[in-house]
Amino acid sequence: MGRFVVLLLVAINSCAVAKGDLLANRSSTDGRLGSFLVIGDWGWCNDGNCGNDNIQSVTCQTDVSNLLEQTFSDLGDVKFVLNLGDSFYLSGVTSVDDSKWESVWRQKYSDAVRSVPWYSVYGNHDYGGKDPCACRGTVSSDDQCVQTQYKTDGWHMPRMNYNEIHADLNLEVIALDTNIIDSGNIFRYVTNCDQTQVQATLQASANEAMTLLRTRLEDESGPSRVLIISHYPTSMWESFSTEMLDLIKNSKKDISVFGGHQHTMQTCEPGGDCGTLTEVLLPQRSYLVGGGGGYFDWQHDGVAKFGIMQGVVSSDGIKNDALIISEDQCKECVLPAAADAGPSLCQYSTLAALGGNITSNGQNMRPVFTSFILMAWGVVAYGK
Repeated sequence: MGRFVVLLLVAINSCAVAKGDLLANRSSTDGRLGSFLVIGDWGWCNDGNCGNDNIQSVTCQTDVSNLLEQTFSDLGDVKFVLNLGDSFYLSGVTSVDDSKWESVWRQKYSDAVRSVPWYSVYGNHDYGGKDPCACRGTVSSDDQCVQTQYKTDGWHMPRMNYNEIHADLNLEVIALDTNIIDSGNIFRYVTNCDQTQVQATLQASANEAMTLLRTRLEDESGPSRVLIISHYPTSMWESFSTEMLDLIKNSKKDISVFGGHQHTMQTCEPGGDCGTLTEVLLPQRSYLVGGGGGYFDWQHDGVAKFGIMQGVVSSDGIKNDALIISEDQCKECVLPAAADAGPSLCQYSTLAALGGNITSNGQNMRPVFTSFILMAWGVVAYGK
């Protein structure tokens, strides 16, 4: 049965940030140049051993993918998709011929959506199983990682850490492997080597990420706008690299940072009430994007907010909007037992208590929250 969906736009007045002309008008859409989409933690699987705790069917991935498809069509000028990892639950893909490429990705997203680059990173679940990536040892062996070798459609991950420049947008994408954050859990799902090898591999990749980030942010000849993606929200970066956070915060560039791992969405704005969230990156922007495809645990993830983000790039700046599936759709995703145990999981009227700036009429509507700052609280758990 079809579902009629209305988009509700909630405008949030963001505080002006004095950090030079680069940050002054970043929410303007005058002189529009293009757009992009962001999605993470989306890879439902149904082989009976996927750990889809409290997510009762593929309905959630389908609802979020439908939202992505509709937004792609509505925008009309999407240049790329930012994919934050945990694309394949429970333990990644085994080869470029793994059936999950077809069943979890190609059959879930249209030819049009897959025709643009999907700038992708590994999540903790992607590192698992028989993918030799976690055992490669050095960054010079990135070609051992299955997802870097997949070349079909728009899938794009040339290395574990990489950057791409869109000169026409005055914009750079920097993709970072920060999975060292969860190294203590990742090794338990790896079948090809021991914990020592996994730890060494993830540390080497994290070191390369640090070098890449420093080099690109210090390059004053590069684009003045930067989108940084990794699997983890920046509030969790403090456990391994405050230097990364300092580089981003103190940069003169206009930076938006996107992470996933925790399957919800939270916001924090300069001058606003951030609730449980940290403010460590302000005045730069940071976002947590939870697709809810493979897992949800209210004790770790909070309120069940599943969705995507869109960014509109103009000559003056970047305007970021987050879109989530409706409350009714959320209730269809989460197991009733989990909903009963959790703190009103899908009741969006409770979001203000968690630092969110979302309103809803409680019916089958998709709330949209606009131009926000996000930071997530840091709970490290492999099961997300």
